[in-house]
Parts: sequence; structure tokens; C-alpha cells
Amino acid sequence: DNIGEPCLPTKLFGVKFDEALKRIWPCLVADDISSIGIYGMGGVGKTTLARHIEYHLLEKNNYRVLWVTVSQDFSVTSLQDKIANVLDINLSSRDEEDARARILRDAFRKMLKLIVLILDDVWEEFCLDRVGIPLHPNKCRLILTTRSLEVCNRIQCQRKFALQTLDTGEAWDLFKYKLGSEPLLQGDLESIAKSIVEECDGLPLGIITVAGSMRGVTDICEWRNALEQLKTCSIGYHEMERDVFRILEWSFNRLNKCEKNCFLYCCLYPEDSDISREKLIDLFIWAELMPKRDSRPKEFDEGHTILNKLIKVCLLEETKDFGRSDCVKMHDLVRDMALRITNGKSNLQMNGDVPRFLVQSIGKGNSKVTLEQGEWTEDLHAVSFHSFSAPHPEIKVPPAWSPNCPKLSTLLLSDVSIEEIPDSFFRHMCGLKVLN
Repeated sequence: DNIGEPCLPTKLFGVKFDEALKRIWPCLVADDISSIGIYGMGGVGKTTLARHIEYHLLEKNNYRVLWVTVSQDFSVTSLQDKIANVLDINLSSRDEEDARARILRDAFRKMLKLIVLILDDVWEEFCLDRVGIPLHPNKCRLILTTRSLEVCNRIQCQRKFALQTLDTGEAWDLFKYKLGSEPLLQGDLESIAKSIVEECDGLPLGIITVAGSMRGVTDICEWRNALEQLKTCSIGYHEMERDVFRILEWSFNRLNKCEKNCFLYCCLYPEDSDISREKLIDLFIWAELMPKRDSRPKEFDEGHTILNKLIKVCLLEETKDFGRSDCVKMHDLVRDMALRITNGKSNLQMNGDVPRFLVQSIGKGNSKVTLEQGEWTEDLHAVSFHSFSAPHPEIKVPPAWSPNCPKLSTLLLSDVSIEEIPDSFFRHMCGLKVLN
């Protein structure tokens, strides 16, 4: 739900985006349509298009728009909690799923305006009735974005819209817009820049990331080198997303070691979460990721400078949480890339060690989880367990177990339940600096 005046979202580029907006709009005012699906590959601009729809709906007085980001870590209870949050109602974690669904249905029906519920980033089918979403053209309509046409079909969207990549001219226009006025692209520099854009294959997220990394670069040697690096940076991921991972990793490679480490630490937080800048900089300081400064304010200045750089090169997004505090957010593809790097699944080389992370999201019926001893390897630098279901699952630590993790500096277990940790657990964690 939007607080205050709606903000104009990122500019839409490309005829296909304009056409999609023009084709979707009549469906929103038709009397017989209650569900719309927007699908396409990761990074193609589904969320941006949905933000434009939200913006135009908020300009009209008879609509109330509710925005919920669903993400990969899905459960019915977590989705119920998110919807309750934007409706500003309380759901008890002790209630059964169907009791919670009844409360949500009643809240929707009491609304005086026509509700448009936008569910962004849906990965799997679910029963709307089980969640408590009462679809009706005159009371509650649904727009969902997903990477899968199958999800649109299974949730029975009445209208489905595919988003395609940009053509060559549109891709070039988006690149110039995101690059800004500096440098002036002329002659040889322009042809190199166009070759760089061609490497992005029309994918908006890739183009935006490359433009962010090249902003302010005026030396043609750097541009030539960037093109060469981009051409040789090949990784065998899933074909549909191979190009965008290649571009994101190329952009990551252009950071210095301190910036790389701070960026990677952002993937310790749950997918799609608004991460408080202040808490994140605290973590950078505690984990000793940044050069030491002689006062805390100076360390915070350093942290803000690093976050601003990561935003500028489009590896993080600026956002605010419900309390309107300054936050950052990782696009889910960017987070996937960071997890690949810290899992050792990437070809990337960093100066010195690539930090190894163990990041797990637990939930979906797992009320008790026992730690897998084989996953706690000697080269681990950080471990993060988070829950996406209510109530929080309980983690069981094997008795008299001493994981041999001498490099482990960060252990985050903040929203899971642990009854007992044996003394032996920390015996070989001599490098531990942060424990939550």
C-alpha cells in the first residue's frame, strides 16, 4: 500500500512496453475481468511495468492498490502475513490457515474502494481462496508478475501478457538514458558502446547494470577493455538467464575488494527484503569488511559511500521500509548471482579468497530443522538462516558437535527458534566477530 503521493516509476523504454500498458489498461476497467498475469524472463521489466500500472491506478480515486512481493520463499502463511501487513490488520500466528483466510476475506469485503492486489514475483501456483483473496471484478482484482506462463495458467489468469526483450534501437536509448550526459558518445567510443549494448541482448536489467558500471568513464581504453571483458566473461548457467548473470558478474568484477565483500554480505538477508542501511553498515563494521576509521561517524560515512557506489552501479536498489527508513534491496537475480559466487559455483576470481557463505531459508512445513554437519566446511566465512513462515521453525543443533569453521566471522540466526546450543558448538569458531 502506498504512503503519501505516488512516485513516478522508472521510465518505460520500448514499443512493446507501451503496447503492453495500452493492452492491459482496458482489462482493468472491463466489467468481467478479475485476474491478469504478466510473464517473462528475469530482468525483462515485469516489475517496472507493474509499477507503472500501480502509478496510473493511484491517480484514480476509486481504486486502492495493494503491492505485495511474493518471491521464491513462498508459503501460504507468509503470503497471508504480507497481505495483512498492507491491509494494516493483525493476523495471529497461532490461528489456523483457514481462520486467517477468513479474516483476510472479511477485510477485503469491507473495503469501500475497488481493490487491485498486485502480487509481484510469483514462482508457483497457489489457491487464492486458501490464502483469503476473494476475486470479484467489482471488489477485488488481481495482477501478478511471474517468470512462467504455466503459473499464469494454473492460477487461472483471465488475461495473460508476455514481456519481450528490447530491440536494438530501444536498447541503445535505454543505455544512453541510464548512462546520463557524461561522457558524450561519439565516433569510435559510440561504436564500442553500441557493441557493449549488443552483448546485453536487449535485456533491460543487463543494460541498466552495464550503464551504471560505465557511468562517468571517458577513456576509450577503458571502454575497449570493458567490451573485451564482457565478451570473455562466459558462464554456463540456465540458457534463459545466462546473459544477465554474465553481465552482473562483469559489473561485480569492476568493484574493488572492499566493495565486493560488502555487496556479497547483502545476500545474507532474505530474498526481496528491504535491508536497513544502518543495520547493514553496522554489519560491515562488526565483520571488519571496511578499512578501520578512528570514529564511528567516519565508519558510517565510509559505509554509506560504499552503499551509494553499489546503488550507482545498479547492483543494489534504493528503497524504504514500512517505517520509511532508508533501505537497500537486491533484485532477485542479483542476489542469485551473489549466492552463486559465495557457494563457489561461479568462475569469478577475487583478490585473495572468495568468501564462502551458507545461506538457508527454512519453512514450508519444516517445524524442526537439524543442522547438516556436512555443510559446515572449513572455508565458511558467514552463515545465515532465516525463516519465511510463522511461527518460526525450531533449529536443532546436534549434541556435542564442534563444527570446524576457523574462518567463520558472521553467524546470523535471528528469526529462527533455537532451544539449546551446546558449549562445544563454538569451540573451533575462533574467528567469530558477529553473532545474532
